[in-house]
Amino acid sequence: MPGGGTRTFLEPDHYEVSLRQAQIEAVIVPRGKFSARLTWAELHNLQVLRCEEDSPRLAYVQLAPGLAFVSFPADSGPLPVWRGREMQADEIMVHGCGERLHQSTSGSAVWNVIAIDSAQLERYGRALSGAPFSLPPEGRTLQPSRRLIPGLRRLHARICRLAETKPRILSHCEVARAIEQGLIQMLVSCLTSVGARTNAYAKRHHARIMVRFEEVLAQHLSRPLQMPELCQLIAVRTGPFGRAARNFLG
Repeated sequence: MPGGGTRTFLEPDHYEVSLRQAQIEAVIVPRGKFSARLTWAELHNLQVLRCEEDSPRLAYVQLAPGLAFVSFPADSGPLPVWRGREMQADEIMVHGCGERLHQSTSGSAVWNVIAIDSAQLERYGRALSGAPFSLPPEGRTLQPSRRLIPGLRRLHARICRLAETKPRILSHCEVARAIEQGLIQMLVSCLTSVGARTNAYAKRHHARIMVRFEEVLAQHLSRPLQMPELCQLIAVRTGPFGRAARNFLG
């Protein structure tokens, strides 16, 4: 059922629960007093999220399998760091289905998300572009044509404003369908009009080390692990683990 709303959080645990409802599993580690505001819009076949956070923090994120997630920063404020790499203002990130990765912010930040069934997005992509279209098997950062990014931001912001101020409008099926079609067309244009493409992900090896680190921690919650044992369980030497931890965790 289409609809939307907004909510403010003062506890990271409550924020995590709301993200989980949007198919995003997250462990949030604040670096100071925590405050966040989550705005969401549920359309027929996609979700729109705006995550506003007032303090720096670190997060370990797992995205739902079967959904394609596209994220991009707001046009002002500190830029989020995904997988050890700071995004640029003119970039968008297409995430792999079920991807697990770290994200950090250096201060008050806003990050925007669009989530849609991956098979459906590929069908739309082929139909709208008239060319073969498939999502990358692994997440990557793309740099669409510069004329398109402002349009994507404006449309995303307009939907979020409706969710905040007039959520009942989004509950009308035809209105929600028209808004959704416009956003999908803009999204496909961004994904198929790539002016430049960065390497799939910088520091890929370090990213895999840190995902394994999170897995090991989850398996040994009942006791602290000393560094030699931790590295043995991760199957990595102390030096590479230390470099990965500095890059991803600070």
